[in-house]
Amino acid sequence: MTSPVAQPNRTKVRIGLGLISTIFVGSIVLLVVTNDPLGRAMMAGVAFVCFVRIALLVRWIRSQRVDGLAA
Repeated sequence: MTSPVAQPNRTKVRIGLGLISTIFVGSIVLLVVTNDPLGRAMMAGVAFVCFVRIALLVRWIRSQRVDGLAA
């Protein structure tokens, strides 16, 4: 017996996108303010990971919008 695939809640995905965007902006600010090379490297890493996740979430939201209009 197969179980139905659960559809992600788009509202929760958008809230997560907002939180990740806030972390991204904070890491960019800390990247500029921090003087320690290790701290700057860590903030650059956090900013990079957040940027990748933001791009993936935006792409998923757009693909869902196109699928929703087509159906």
